[in-house]
Parts: sequence; C-alpha cells; structure tokens
Amino acid sequence: MTDNTKIAYLGPQGTYSHLALIKIKHGDNGIPCRSIPEIITKVINAEVAHGLIPLENIIQGLVTESWDLLLQNRGKINIGKSIVLDINHALGMLPEHFLAIGGSLENIPAVYSRDQALQQCLRFLTSHVAQATIHQIESTTAAIELIRNKNITAAVIAAKETLSQSGLVIVAENIADQKDNKTRFALVTQGDAESLYLSKSDLSCPPGDYVTSIAINPQKDRQGILYDMLQVISAQHKVNMLSIHSRPDAAGGFVFFLDLEGHYNSREIAGCLNELKNYCKKLTGDIAEITLLGCYQREEFKPIPFKSIGIVGGNGMMGRWFKNFFLGLGFSILVIDRESSISYAEFCAQVDVILLSIPMTQVSEVLANLRPHLRPGQLLVENCSIKSCSLPLLQDSLLDGVELLGIHTMFKGDIDSLKGENIVITRTNNSSKMAYALEDLFYKHGANIVHAGIDEHDKGTAFTQGLVNLVLLLISDVMVRNFDRYDQAVMFNTKISRQVLALIKRSLGQNDELIRDLQFLNSHSPAIRAEFLRVAREIIDAIDKKDSNKLSECINRSRVFFAD
Repeated sequence: MTDNTKIAYLGPQGTYSHLALIKIKHGDNGIPCRSIPEIITKVINAEVAHGLIPLENIIQGLVTESWDLLLQNRGKINIGKSIVLDINHALGMLPEHFLAIGGSLENIPAVYSRDQALQQCLRFLTSHVAQATIHQIESTTAAIELIRNKNITAAVIAAKETLSQSGLVIVAENIADQKDNKTRFALVTQGDAESLYLSKSDLSCPPGDYVTSIAINPQKDRQGILYDMLQVISAQHKVNMLSIHSRPDAAGGFVFFLDLEGHYNSREIAGCLNELKNYCKKLTGDIAEITLLGCYQREEFKPIPFKSIGIVGGNGMMGRWFKNFFLGLGFSILVIDRESSISYAEFCAQVDVILLSIPMTQVSEVLANLRPHLRPGQLLVENCSIKSCSLPLLQDSLLDGVELLGIHTMFKGDIDSLKGENIVITRTNNSSKMAYALEDLFYKHGANIVHAGIDEHDKGTAFTQGLVNLVLLLISDVMVRNFDRYDQAVMFNTKISRQVLALIKRSLGQNDELIRDLQFLNSHSPAIRAEFLRVAREIIDAIDKKDSNKLSECINRSRVFFAD
C-alpha cells in the first residue's frame, strides 16, 4: 500500500538528493535508497508516493541512467515536478586530522566522495590536492561515515551543510569546476503520463510555465531524420525546444530525449506531437515510438530574476504591446499613467522592473515622481527614440543598487511576434543581472539584438527614423499641394509607389509628439537634414542640367551600397 507522504531518494541523509527534499519541505518524509533503480522500483510497486531522481547537472550533463529508466518504465511512471538545487561542493576533514597534517591542503593524503562529485571538482583536485589518492564511494554521506567510523585521515567532498552538520571542518568551499553548478531533480510518480492529460482540455498556460518531456525512438536510422523532426517542432509549430539529448539503441539507431516548452494539452504542443507521430510512423512503417515522460512546471537552471513588471504609459500603443507581450510570458503586470488612481509609491512597491513607455519630453517629470520610491534591486528601463534625452538624466539621478537599461523597439505596437524585429540595447554603468536577463528574454523570443552607445544610437536613428519620417512627410505634403483628392494622386500607382504610400500612411499614424521630437530633440538631426538638402540640391541641379553622368554616379554609388 502506498504511503502518500513518503518519497524515495538517493540516500543516506545529507546527500544532495536529501537537500533537494529539504528544499521542497519533504526532508522528514524521505526513504533513503542505494540506487536510482531501487527508487524507481519502490514507486512502481507503490511502496512510496514519489521518487526523487537526478536528471541533469550543469557540469556533467544528462544523468543517462535516470532517463533510460524513465523510458524503460514508460506507462508505469511519469515526471510530475522538477527541482533545481544549487550544488556547492566543499572539502571537509575531521578537525583533529586537519590539525595533524598542519592545516595544509598540500598534506591531505586522500579524498573520498561520490563519483559525480569527484568529476565535478577535477580542476580543484588536480591543482590543490594533486598528491592525494582519490576514492569513489557510493554517496557523499557514506564517505563522511567511513572516515569518521574508521578514523581515516582523509578529506571528503560533500555539501557544505552536510560537512558542518557531521562535525567536519570546512577546509575549502565552492570547489566545483563551474561555480554556479546546479542539478535538476525529477519527482516521479506512478502512472502513465499520457493518460493523465488526454482527458484534459487546453489549459491556456503561459508557455514558460511548463515543460513537456518526450522520448522519440524512430526504431530506424535515416539521414536527416533529426533535422526533419526539428523542422516540425520549431519551424512549423513554433515550439521552443529547451533541450535535446540522444542515446544509442540496440538496433543501431538513436533515441532522442527532448524537453519542449509548453503544456502537453496546449494547442501548440498537442499539434506538434500529433504531427511528429504521423511523420515518424509514416517514415518508419508504423514502428516509431513517441513517449510522453512527463509534463510539469519548470524550474530553470538560470531563473529570470524578476517576476513583476510595471509599465509607465502602459495604455499607449507601445505600452499595450509591452503589456500583452509580458502577460503572455506569465509576468505580473501593473500599469500607471496620468489617469491612474494608483500612486507612484504603490506602483513602485509592487514591481521589480519599471519600463518607461512615454514621450521623451515627459521623462524628467516621470523621473521626479518615481525617484523617491525606487529601491535597490529594481530595474528601470526606458524605451525612448533619443537616448541623449533620457539615459544621462536617469543615470545621474538613480540610487545605488537600481539598475538602468536603455532599449529602443524599432517597430510599432501592432506586431504579433518579435521574430526578426530589431531592438537596440544601450547598456549603462548600472546595467547588471536584471538588465541582461531582460535582453535575453527579447532575444529568446526572436528579436534581433543590436548594442549601441548613446551617441551611436542617436546618429543611427537620426537617419532611420528622423530623416526617413521627414522624407515621407515631404512626399506626402507635395502630393497634398498638387492634388485635390487622394484617388487622383494614386491613379497611376506602380508597385513601388504603392509601397511608398503604405510607408507614408504608417509614418503619419505615429503620434505627432514623436514626429516632432525626432526632429527637434536629436542633436544629430540638424546636420543630417543639412546633408540631405545639400545632396538633394546637387542631384536636382544635375537633373535640371541633364547631366546624365552625375545622375548615373548617384545611382551606381547607391546600388553598390545597397547590394546584397
């Protein structure tokens, strides 16, 4: 009979598996086991409610034994939860033994630990205790018990907490080859994963909240089969693949283990898996197998360091786009503008990130309202078209510990996807962990990230926004002055002229204040306008004089510049 509270884990107490149980507040409910197969067996036999098994480590990668057992026992067990644990390896010794060797790492004669811990600390072992003999033990806790019970003069690699609780002195901390080492564990439970979700409807969950783990065994090898499957996943169904690993099978082919971002019952994942099944079975003669290993809330190795985003000006076009974008990713959103009843104090108290989606002329006023309520650990982001008007002012006024990032979304708020859209990033001296995470978020969802300093940004946008908008406005004004009605002006449209007119309409759809600011506030704009007028006068004079050579020079020079 199943004990609904007990969880089998790799024991004994004090192992990293036990620390993972403590993290999810089940440390007292653990049943220690000597191996991963023993854990799986206890779950299948209903001796425990769950089993905790390691899935992957940042340094060593996949724990192949766990994944092989998940597949071998398909239909009997499934992944119900994932837990990420920080792995902080430390080196410890019995205090009297460390004193006996003179308190020097160079005199440590032997090191005991589990094979994975030893592998993850190879660089430290080689450089600091090269003289020591290395001994693999079934667990880090067993290594501690061995040197204590047999009074062995040796060091042990284990979790710092475990070493301290066992009475050992810490002689070196954080000794893993990679300092942000983490291990992902899975909490497995009895039952077939697919049957758990077949009866459920679309949950409409934010895609980043869930991961669907599958195994694909084509049963036959074929050139390009992996590429074809990835096309189905990424190109056709736009599903983000979080990880992929392959394992050879007995038939000479490969089994592919994939983690897909999204819930099994979502339209995207369901459609993707159906097409994968049809593709694989048709290709291999109905012998391919696609197995659902689990669907569960995801805990990331590198979690996003913010959960809530406040948008100043969130009811404008771009503000609404930001709101919808971040809501779709599962963030908590709070909006404030001139009509809001919420105060700036309440607004700042409830959010981790503050994004300014306001006209450049309002930055000073908004900053004065925000400044008294900002706190260390927040990120302030401005999305202005002219950085010299905003970033220096913001940077000079911020408290220590408040991050600052400049972004410029080079699109209107009417797009459905970031795929292929440009976002210019201007980092500041106050840009750090949260700012970089926001950049990564835009990049992950398809944006082209361009980094530029303040002056470089403003010079570039003086061309791409200021001059282009001005030229389109001039063309439209010439049309207005020469035709009574729009339909008269477009009677003889060509494909090119239709495209230009579409651009004019799009440009005129912008806020008047933005159009003015691009001309009035960008310090590079006067020189760009003067250069435009000089070149325009030069070419027009050549045309008036029927100087075909001058015109050809202009055409050819431009063709070379714009050539693909």
